[in-house]
Amino acid sequence: MENITEIYTSNSAFLFLCGVIAAKWGLELGVSQFRQFLLFIAGCLFGPVILVLQYIYLVYMYKEQNRSGHQLFSPASRDTYNKIIEDRQLNSTAKT
Repeated sequence: MENITEIYTSNSAFLFLCGVIAAKWGLELGVSQFRQFLLFIAGCLFGPVILVLQYIYLVYMYKEQNRSGHQLFSPASRDTYNKIIEDRQLNSTAKT
């Protein structure tokens, strides 16, 4: 019986961690606070699936800007990422 309790506890902690990471990545992707909360709940329920979907979204965001995927992991990726977010925000405000 103790093994089952340990399994549930470790799974719950893992899913909670996935929820926290999903919300943090949502912040970095520039989504609203409400969507960050939804990502946290989805991360707690579905775990790594949400993280994979956010990663794919980030890759497609780079693809829209004609940038290569290896820039995600380079030291200059933060500057590149910030430029992409700024471009997206400018484009969304220009459309409205």
